[in-house]
Amino acid sequence: MSVGPTPYDELALLRRELARERQARLEAEACLADGLRELYLREQEVGLLEAIAALIDHTADAGAAVESALERICRHTLWSVGHLFAVDAAAPGAEPRLTSSGIWHCFDPERFERLRVASVEDEDATYDRLPGQALGTGRPAWTLDIVQDEDFSRAAVAQQAGLRSAFAFPVLLGREVVAVLEFFSDRDEEPGESLLHNMAQIGVQLGRVIERQRFEAALGNRGQVQIASDQNAQLREQLHLMNDILASVTQGVAYEDAQGRLHSYNRQFLELLDISGAYAESLPAMRDITRAILDPKKRKALFVLNGKSSDDTGWERLDGDLIGYEWDHSKNYILDMTSGYVLEMRRQPLATGGYVWVLIDATHHIYTQESLRESEARWRSLTHLSADLYWELDCDLRITKIEGQGTSNMQYMSSLLGKSAGVLRDVRNMSVDFDEQRALMNAHRSFHELELQLPGGNGEWTWVSISGEPKYDAGGRFAGYRGVMRDIAEQKRAQEEIRQLAFYDELTGLPNRRLMFDRLERAQAVSAREGTYGALMFIDLDNFKKINDTLGHKCGDQLLVQVAARLRDSLRTSDTLSRMGNDDAARLGGDEFVVVLDGLAGGREEVAAKVEIVANKVLATLNRPYDLDGQPVRSTPSIGVELFRGRSENLAELMRRADLAMYQAKSQGRNRVCFFTEAIQAQASS
Repeated sequence: MSVGPTPYDELALLRRELARERQARLEAEACLADGLRELYLREQEVGLLEAIAALIDHTADAGAAVESALERICRHTLWSVGHLFAVDAAAPGAEPRLTSSGIWHCFDPERFERLRVASVEDEDATYDRLPGQALGTGRPAWTLDIVQDEDFSRAAVAQQAGLRSAFAFPVLLGREVVAVLEFFSDRDEEPGESLLHNMAQIGVQLGRVIERQRFEAALGNRGQVQIASDQNAQLREQLHLMNDILASVTQGVAYEDAQGRLHSYNRQFLELLDISGAYAESLPAMRDITRAILDPKKRKALFVLNGKSSDDTGWERLDGDLIGYEWDHSKNYILDMTSGYVLEMRRQPLATGGYVWVLIDATHHIYTQESLRESEARWRSLTHLSADLYWELDCDLRITKIEGQGTSNMQYMSSLLGKSAGVLRDVRNMSVDFDEQRALMNAHRSFHELELQLPGGNGEWTWVSISGEPKYDAGGRFAGYRGVMRDIAEQKRAQEEIRQLAFYDELTGLPNRRLMFDRLERAQAVSAREGTYGALMFIDLDNFKKINDTLGHKCGDQLLVQVAARLRDSLRTSDTLSRMGNDDAARLGGDEFVVVLDGLAGGREEVAAKVEIVANKVLATLNRPYDLDGQPVRSTPSIGVELFRGRSENLAELMRRADLAMYQAKSQGRNRVCFFTEAIQAQASS
């Protein structure tokens, strides 16, 4: 029968949808932040290349042009020191040499004075690995740790100045190295591909200046400048492409420059905040924009997150007049706008200065969270009100969750958190074999109404029914089990009462006629399978009616209970003892007992001897006096016995023969044992 989705299914679906949405949102934010950062860096790089090209074209003093270029490069890269080595003209056949040009740029001249002096006075400085390598190969070189570079002769003074990494770039005129640019940084960093490319272009441009200073005839390598111009055009094309990409995303993205003004933005940013294009083009301060959106006319409510993510339950509502509110950009905000949007606002700093603003349309996300909270509340309410316990296992079948009130008898389960479900092996009275149950769970199959007994909270044992089904993660991998556990102690007690009424005598607790016939049939099956004998003993109490009539039914019942107890003590636990009570359809007698003995090995005479020993033991036991309400009473039994082997006789015939043998014992004076014989059968027939 098909049923609708359970509260847990609805809850699981909401959680998966929320997880997918959250992951997609985080990936989009990372992509946007990287893209905007790349856009900003490209703009800065294009600006640097254009500024140096204009500087070279319009500055007559070559030294001033190089010094200004060093300053611009250091400010762009945040490198602490910039220095230019000049290449001395060498004699024919001699190696070219590097000498300090005296052109430096330092953010803190006093701090780097010793390094400057060492670079000028130390002849070995010209053979340092980095400048020398750039001179020899015509390619950039760098080291991430000056101190660890054994070929760097100025390592000591560089370390004292707090410098960490160093860079060298060749200044080229065609393929000839005409100078080397040397830079130092306080940070451990490696130049990226974009920076290497741009420094190569700057080196080409500076090559014209250096060559103009050394050889007036070699000025103006216009071919290289044209190459740089073409590459700048490619950069502009890439910038247009990046702008098109930002315009297509669903999140609002903006760049706040180092002065706190709105510099770059996409269309979604303006739409989500309801800002006009004309106002944005005026490059307003972001502080003014945030104050405007806090105007009660534009927003319904504002929440600030006190936790670590928007999934934490730590949102604090900010009410009242928020004009002039100091926007804390280290936190996330949820803004409920009158326009119908619910926005999540984030502000991320850039390493190059300024901030990236990201606005996310969180309307669906927030509503999904609310639905999830309502579903969780509904689920917890159901588990709280239910008498069942909800449980979960992980993929290693460890108990990870138990929820619900259950009953006091099921609180034992709460002590099993974190343990393997294998601990249930130690409980008793399981309805199925535990190894079979474990194999079923290892196959990731559902199971229903597994019945077992657990220690109860009141020191007793209680019956429970457990049902479970496998669960899987979003990737379809097995993630464990979940299910419910129900207290069925009352049900088991009712079943036991029904069983007692159906199969046991109410007075003595012995199996009744119905159960006795079942046991007799099993004894015949064992006899047929193993080739052994069985015996049916019919026991009747002599003069029971007289005792019942003279002493009363109460004493008669006491006698029957004591007889049943003595018979149990005289027989094996594997033997079946029953009382043929008032449910006996043949006669209305409550003083008759039946014993079924099975598994008797040997020949017929040997078995008969064994059974006779048992019968005489019963005879002697029942001949002892009874105490009935303080009165000593004697009662003797008459016992009839029929041996059987296999299924040659039906049950009714076996009972009839044992009954005839019992009457033969009575006719011979009572208080004796008689075995059924053909002579007894013939006498009965006549």
